[in-house]
Amino acid sequence: GTIAITQPEIVRKACNLYSEKIAIGIDSYNNKVAIEGWAKSSKFSEFEIINKYEDLGVKYFIYTDISKDGLLLGPNLERLELILNSTTANIIASGGVSCVEDLLKLKRIGKANLNGVVCGKAIYEEKFSVGDALRILNKDN
Repeated sequence: GTIAITQPEIVRKACNLYSEKIAIGIDSYNNKVAIEGWAKSSKFSEFEIINKYEDLGVKYFIYTDISKDGLLLGPNLERLELILNSTTANIIASGGVSCVEDLLKLKRIGKANLNGVVCGKAIYEEKFSVGDALRILNKDN
């Protein structure tokens, strides 16, 4: 994520070689992308970065609302939906997932480009298991 903002030429070159294998981290706070381990805020929104790199062929973005990350208070569904509706790129949701109900809410968004979810702290704190998550997310309903 930081390199995508501070050294876009490196990402541009990588996209020319490996666009299908690149995922760019979009760590966001107050609708601006954070850089340098969340220590600084950039002037760019999530939409600007996704649009720029989607045009270069990047197919995957990992969106983290850092105000939610690690707090187990639920993901920022509203912002995630706006992002999903703004792109055809694959988005991996991150930040805030706390329980099975959060996974169900993400699933109910129903967008084909919602490609995955990071459930770090919830798994570590045994709020649910990886098996539970897979069963929920792979069900037809």
